Formats: sequence, C-alpha cells, structure tokens
Amino acid sequence: KRRRSEAPYALDTHLDDLLATRSHLDVSTPALSFAPNSAPENSHRPARIAFGMGRSDSQVIEEIRLRPGYHDVLDPDVDDDMGRKITLFDVHARHSANDGLRLERFTIVDIVSLPPRDALLQPFSWHVNVGESRQAITPNNRPLIFDIGGGVGGSFTPISAVLLYGLVDTAVDVSHELQDSYAIGVGPHLGLIFLPMESWKVQFDARTLRFSLGHEHENGELLLAQRWALSRQNALQWELGRRREFGRGYPFSALFWNVYF
Repeated sequence: KRRRSEAPYALDTHLDDLLATRSHLDVSTPALSFAPNSAPENSHRPARIAFGMGRSDSQVIEEIRLRPGYHDVLDPDVDDDMGRKITLFDVHARHSANDGLRLERFTIVDIVSLPPRDALLQPFSWHVNVGESRQAITPNNRPLIFDIGGGVGGSFTPISAVLLYGLVDTAVDVSHELQDSYAIGVGPHLGLIFLPMESWKVQFDARTLRFSLGHEHENGELLLAQRWALSRQNALQWELGRRREFGRGYPFSALFWNVYF
C-alpha cells in the first residue's frame, strides 16, 4: 500500500526536476508568425467593368457589366477559398436589335459561401441574393422581376483544386406582371468549381426552381463558365449555357473582357 501511494509522488518529483532542468537551458522559443496566403496588394482590385458580346435566345447581344465591389466566384482568388462571392450593386446593361439598350439585371447584394466540409469541420454552405432581372414570361414580354433568393447545403473537395457543392434553393419573385403579383419556388442547386491552373478557373452550375405558390411556373439554368487571367487586373470570361424561364428554354453564350479597377 505504501508503494502505491508513493508512486504518484515520485513521478511528480521527477517531472518537477525535468522542468527545473529545462528552465536553465539556453533555448529560445521560436516566434510564431502568420502570413496570409495572398497579400491584398497581390489580388485584383474590388471594382470591375466587363465588356461582352454573344447570343441569347437567337439574338446577337452586346453587354456592359459594372460592379463596384467586391469578388465573384470566377474572379482570381485572393486566397485558397474557391467558393466565395460578395458582389454589391452589380449592373448589367444589354443592347440587342429587337430591344435596344436597356437594363438587363441589377443586383443589390449577392453573397455566396461554399466552405468545404471534412472529418473535423462540418460548415454549412449558403448563399443569399437580392435584386431584379429580366425574365421571359412570353417570348415578347421580358419584364424586370424583383427577386429575393437564398439556399443552404454543403460543399467538399474530393481532390485538390476541385470544389463540389449542393444546396436547396428558395426564391420569392415579385412583379405586377405575375399572377397574384408574386411567386414562391424551391429546388435543387448543384455545381462544381475547378482550378486547372492559377490563371484558369472553370465553373459548372445547374439549378432549377419549381414555383408552386402564386404564379405557377418553372425556372432553371445550366451554366458552363470559364475565366482566363491575362494579368492581375485583366481577364477573359466565357459563358455558355441554357436557361428555362416560365417553362420555355433557350441557349445563350457570351465572351467578356473583365477589367478590375
């Protein structure tokens, strides 16, 4: 019994001796430092203007996009976070032979957060957007429709430089052009972001919304987008896809020159 009670005391005494000996050694503790993956001065500037041409629903279009801030999913990453987007007051003006020059889209705020999940951390992915955009209720009627939308889900990286994400989206559309002046929808949202090299980024995005309350209809989009960085403040962006608005589908494609300032 005496040996059992003395064993912890002997161990404590031994540890005290080791700590006392270590305290007399002339060994300095290395200083801890933290450096961001990418310094702000090495990233793109927050504002962006884009000049583009393409086709949408069999029409040739010219488009100018102006965004005061700050970062889009396809913009060059300021760090290792591929799935981040914060855009404010994004304006798209489009010209076509049939419609002339008019506002195509105005986004007040659009935030996307796609942090990857792993065995240790299980964060949720989410997004929220508020703004208005033109939608083809009929081929000859494309009014601006106010939209509040969002979604929640998860993301993960199966291999390096690849981000997969899946969310459940909801949206509320408001316009006097709609039956009952509103529509509420829900649907799946899947996508992939791939970084083959630092200057080249690819996104595939697929979403669909079934509006069952208010004006009943279906909207959806398939998008393949690519961005090639020409320099720190210049990039080319190509978009190809198909949209479905109020049950009617049409293809679109466009090439943009992005200038950051």
